[in-house]
Amino acid sequence: MKIGAGTPLWVAARALLSLRQKEFFRCWQQVQRGFEAEPIHDLRVASRRLREGLALFAPCYPAKALVHITRRVKGLSRLLGDVRNADEALLYFSCLAERQDGPTAAALASLVAGLRKERERGASHLKSALESLSLRVLSFYFKKTLENPCLFALSPDSADPFCTIGSFARQTAGERLSLVLVLVPQASDEADIAAQHQLRIAIKHFRYRLEILSFLATGGYREIVADLKRYQELLGRMHDRDVFAGLVRKAGFPPSAERSVLALIARERQELYDEFLVLLKDTPLEGIGERVRSLL
Repeated sequence: MKIGAGTPLWVAARALLSLRQKEFFRCWQQVQRGFEAEPIHDLRVASRRLREGLALFAPCYPAKALVHITRRVKGLSRLLGDVRNADEALLYFSCLAERQDGPTAAALASLVAGLRKERERGASHLKSALESLSLRVLSFYFKKTLENPCLFALSPDSADPFCTIGSFARQTAGERLSLVLVLVPQASDEADIAAQHQLRIAIKHFRYRLEILSFLATGGYREIVADLKRYQELLGRMHDRDVFAGLVRKAGFPPSAERSVLALIARERQELYDEFLVLLKDTPLEGIGERVRSLL
């Protein structure tokens, strides 16, 4: 079905959520073939895109009808995140261990061994969760819910199902953008790690929303998404360093090894933060917002 700016919202919601659903189930089946790192990452991204689609079009459906789906997708996202985080930490500390020697190398090797066990436990929990959820049963609930948006007897929180997807998109994209911009001043403070993490999440949601609505965009969409990815990746790597530092502090390293590894992580984070400030100056998020408003 071809969707355009003038398509009624209820028609567009069904079609666009169907695309997100199909991507989610396709990635699900790929993970079950071996529970390897890249398919798990792909399913994690697909689950987050689906959740953003559910959040975007929630005003088109009865609230209770979405609870069953949303809770299960969110729970799966959390398990996928645990495995993905272990994979990222394993890659980082394994590479770091290869460049060290003496007590530091031994301490890192012990940490890597623990992370491997953690990854195995996470993959086992994920496998059990996918089996218990049942692809067939969840597909049934998706079909039953997402193909039946509200058309009559609307609640106060419902959207007009007969408004155009174009007008709805401009409003809802602006809502996500405002959540991004309000965090920028706090996230610019190097010490405000929490705000930087929240900004990364807000940018991620904004980007996923734009991807869902990309069929409405005129020229310049790809450049905007590329800029948002740069922000997301930089902030994500900064957050990784914060997590890695916490793992080192909990690992019980010899004092000299702990100081050495933490100093290296701190230097890397400082470099990433400096890149973040340059990006804020050269490609301000306010400017990205203006470009988005001109596209939709």
